[in-house]
Amino acid sequence: MKLATKIASGFAALLIIALALGAIAAYAMNQASGRAVGLRDQQAPAVAVANALERNSLLTMYNVRGWSMSGDPEMKTHAEDYYKLVITALDDADKLAAAQKMEALGTASTAARSAAADYLRLYNQTVVQMQAMDKSYADRAAAAATFMKPCYSYLTAQQEAMAKALKSDADKAELTERLAKINGMNDIINLGNGLRLAAFNAQVEKRAKLFEDRLSDFATIKTKADGSSSVTIMTGKHADNAAKAIHSHVEELARAGRGEPVFRAAELPVVGAALALHRAVVQALKKCDPKQLFELARALDLPEETETFAFTPNPLYRLPLTTQFRSANALLDAFENGWPGLVAADASRLSKRALDLLSRLDREQATALSAAAATER
Repeated sequence: MKLATKIASGFAALLIIALALGAIAAYAMNQASGRAVGLRDQQAPAVAVANALERNSLLTMYNVRGWSMSGDPEMKTHAEDYYKLVITALDDADKLAAAQKMEALGTASTAARSAAADYLRLYNQTVVQMQAMDKSYADRAAAAATFMKPCYSYLTAQQEAMAKALKSDADKAELTERLAKINGMNDIINLGNGLRLAAFNAQVEKRAKLFEDRLSDFATIKTKADGSSSVTIMTGKHADNAAKAIHSHVEELARAGRGEPVFRAAELPVVGAALALHRAVVQALKKCDPKQLFELARALDLPEETETFAFTPNPLYRLPLTTQFRSANALLDAFENGWPGLVAADASRLSKRALDLLSRLDREQATALSAAAATER
């Protein structure tokens, strides 16, 4: 091989190697550019959304906890504001997942949204319970004032009469009777004060048992109010009636403290033949396929103009049924028992929704039940 050929071959080899290295470098740069674009368009926004979601979730829980323990309305407002930011972050996550085709982010966002909906449901129930407890506390305080006023009036009158009797050298029998009246009313007042203190401690410590253990004192007050006429007369009756009012509010507070619905949902604001029809429809729905029932209910909730329901007195929180109740069993329980704070207008819509579901699942049964209800009317 000639020298020129060898030199040409060497240069050709070097050129090929240089081209190969250039291609590899270009490929590597392209990969780096792709990663940089992914970091800019996917990872960095995802981290920002995740941070916003975590921060606002923690702030929501912090303020809800503070409000539930202190009753501070400002913390309640902050909690609701932060919850809106949680939903905004979830919306941003969904948009990012759809735009960048980030399946894992979309799945995580769906799970987080479900958890947020469950948290909102529990929060709404807490709002109703807290409002019921606040009302019960105010009513109980008013009833306690009603209880104490006649008791102290009677006690003051007896003490004044006792002083006059002592000055007039009254006989022993009269003084004994007067003393018995004073002691009897003091016993009633002491029982009332003990109940008020027990109720207050129970509310502060959130332990209903603290005053449940004292509920027998109401019977003692009644016994003393119904006791010998020398002790109680009409004032004792007034005290007994006031104690009954305190008792009813204390029982409401006990139920709220145990987490029981204060507004019995089974007492739906639906009456007469309409209530009978509603109950019959619910029983018929229970016999339907649960999966088919829930899928149909969710399909009815999909349109944006779908009918929503209030789960707190705040009209801002109106949700579709299947957003609040996420299984067939939960949905059937809502149809049968309603929920704490269910208002009459929503109860009527709830009955219509149940009948609508039954007519789609079993038209013949729905028609028969409706005809029977119309006949009863």
